[in-house]
Amino acid sequence: MATGRVARPGVRVETDLAPIEVHFEDVAVKAGLTAVNVFGDPDTKKYIVETTGNGVTIFDYDNDGWMDIFLPNGATLGDAAAGPSVLYRNLKNLRFEDVTQQAGSR
Repeated sequence: MATGRVARPGVRVETDLAPIEVHFEDVAVKAGLTAVNVFGDPDTKKYIVETTGNGVTIFDYDNDGWMDIFLPNGATLGDAAAGPSVLYRNLKNLRFEDVTQQAGSR
């Protein structure tokens, strides 16, 4: 791809590079990220608003230079009460602490 051209889907590009190996591992519980994310019924997605998810915000809420995580929560269409949103403080080394109550969030 030294020509600067982008390969089209289905086009094989010859290279001398070693194959890339990718490994995914779910480390959420080990990291302290345990909140349940709610956005519509877990079994049936009848309306488009139930399929889009509700996002996440990554920012440094406590100004310590480390990115913290805010997970807004939604509700099912049959239940008007939204699940609790959660704020996780970054403790470094892939560890997070739920600081929702201390931060005054719900």
